[in-house]
Amino acid sequence: METSHLVLQLSDFFLDAFHACFMIFVTIGWAFRKTRKIHLLSVALVVFSWVVLGIWYGIGYCFVTDLHWAIKHQLGETELPNSYIAYFVQHLFGVVLSDLQINVLSVAILIAAVILSIILNIRDWKQNSFS
Repeated sequence: METSHLVLQLSDFFLDAFHACFMIFVTIGWAFRKTRKIHLLSVALVVFSWVVLGIWYGIGYCFVTDLHWAIKHQLGETELPNSYIAYFVQHLFGVVLSDLQINVLSVAILIAAVILSIILNIRDWKQNSFS
């Protein structure tokens, strides 16, 4: 096996693991007091990527997915979905959802995670400030 091909495969594996862990963290990281501050930063990065970078690259743009898809293309994968979330759902559950279904699900989860993270971080800050 050629070294560059091995590096691409390892990069693909790492990005699969990172993407999956990051999506799970964005979904539930607000629930744990010790991870709330980093969770707030994480959801802020997602919102920045989806919205601010989305102005130039399309709403919902993810720079990690862009890099990941470039690696997958170099490995010969084609017909990748528009988002890693669609890819994840398809490979994990064997379900193919439409772009609209994925987008609604993704935005709903992100909005809930942002709201919960903000509320709980404010609550934690108030409790720490007044105790």
